[in-house]
Amino acid sequence: SAKVPTRVEVGWSDWMVAADYLKFLGSAKGFDPSSIPRHQNDCLIAASAWRQGMPVITCNGVDFERISRFVGPRAGPVVVLNAPAAS
Repeated sequence: SAKVPTRVEVGWSDWMVAADYLKFLGSAKGFDPSSIPRHQNDCLIAASAWRQGMPVITCNGVDFERISRFVGPRAGPVVVLNAPAAS
Protein backbone atom coordinates (compact mmCIF):
# COMPACT_ATOMS: atom_id res chain seq x y z
CA SER A 1 0.00 0.00 0.00
CA ALA A 2 1.20 3.53 -0.78
CA LYS A 3 2.38 5.73 2.04
CA VAL A 4 0.12 8.74 2.55
CA PRO A 5 1.99 11.95 3.46
CA THR A 6 1.07 13.31 6.87
CA ARG A 7 1.87 16.91 5.89
CA VAL A 8 2.42 18.97 2.80
CA GLU A 9 5.77 20.71 2.51
CA VAL A 10 6.38 23.54 0.07
CA GLY A 11 9.43 22.99 -2.14
CA TRP A 12 11.50 25.13 -4.49
CA SER A 13 9.56 23.96 -7.55
CA ASP A 14 6.30 25.02 -5.85
CA TRP A 15 7.67 28.54 -5.36
CA MET A 16 8.63 28.63 -9.03
CA VAL A 17 5.12 27.60 -10.10
CA ALA A 18 3.68 30.31 -7.83
CA ALA A 19 6.05 32.93 -9.28
CA ASP A 20 5.07 32.01 -12.84
CA TYR A 21 1.38 32.06 -11.89
CA LEU A 22 1.67 35.50 -10.27
CA LYS A 23 3.47 36.79 -13.35
CA PHE A 24 0.63 35.42 -15.48
CA LEU A 25 -2.04 37.00 -13.25
CA GLY A 26 -0.15 40.28 -13.05
CA SER A 27 -0.21 40.62 -16.81
CA ALA A 28 -4.03 40.50 -16.84
CA LYS A 29 -5.84 43.78 -17.31
CA GLY A 30 -7.42 44.95 -14.08
CA PHE A 31 -5.40 42.64 -11.79
CA ASP A 32 -5.51 43.88 -8.20
CA PRO A 33 -1.98 43.74 -6.71
CA SER A 34 -3.43 43.59 -3.19
CA SER A 35 -4.62 40.04 -3.99
CA ILE A 36 -1.05 38.76 -4.54
CA PRO A 37 -0.69 37.16 -1.06
CA ARG A 38 -3.95 35.21 -1.44
CA HIS A 39 -3.12 33.99 -4.94
CA GLN A 40 0.44 33.13 -3.92
CA ASN A 41 -0.75 31.05 -0.96
CA ASP A 42 -3.42 29.27 -3.01
CA CYS A 43 -0.87 28.38 -5.67
CA LEU A 44 1.67 27.14 -3.11
CA ILE A 45 -0.99 24.94 -1.52
CA ALA A 46 -2.02 23.50 -4.89
CA ALA A 47 1.46 23.00 -6.32
CA SER A 48 2.83 21.32 -3.21
CA ALA A 49 -0.21 19.05 -2.81
CA TRP A 50 -0.14 17.96 -6.46
CA ARG A 51 3.63 17.39 -6.38
CA GLN A 52 3.07 14.97 -3.49
CA GLY A 53 0.22 13.21 -5.30
CA MET A 54 -2.64 14.67 -3.29
CA PRO A 55 -5.79 16.41 -4.52
CA VAL A 56 -6.76 19.92 -3.48
CA ILE A 57 -10.01 19.94 -1.53
CA THR A 58 -11.51 23.40 -1.29
CA CYS A 59 -14.63 25.53 -1.12
CA ASN A 60 -12.87 28.01 -3.43
CA GLY A 61 -13.28 26.25 -6.75
CA VAL A 62 -12.85 29.33 -8.94
CA ASP A 63 -9.28 30.14 -7.85
CA PHE A 64 -8.03 26.56 -7.62
CA GLU A 65 -9.54 25.54 -10.96
CA ARG A 66 -7.81 28.59 -12.53
CA ILE A 67 -4.51 27.42 -11.01
CA SER A 68 -5.16 23.91 -12.36
CA ARG A 69 -5.70 25.26 -15.89
CA PHE A 70 -2.51 27.31 -15.62
CA VAL A 71 -0.42 24.38 -14.35
CA GLY A 72 -1.82 22.09 -17.04
CA PRO A 73 -1.07 18.36 -17.16
CA ARG A 74 1.05 18.44 -13.98
CA ALA A 75 -1.99 19.56 -11.97
CA GLY A 76 -3.81 17.06 -9.85
CA PRO A 77 -7.48 16.92 -9.03
CA VAL A 78 -9.43 19.81 -7.51
CA VAL A 79 -12.37 18.71 -5.37
CA VAL A 80 -14.83 21.51 -4.69
CA LEU A 81 -17.09 21.19 -1.67
CA ASN A 82 -19.92 23.51 -0.73
CA ALA A 83 -19.30 25.43 2.45
CA PRO A 84 -21.87 24.79 5.16
CA ALA A 85 -24.47 27.52 5.45
CA ALA A 86 -24.00 29.93 8.32
CA SER A 87 -26.63 29.58 10.99
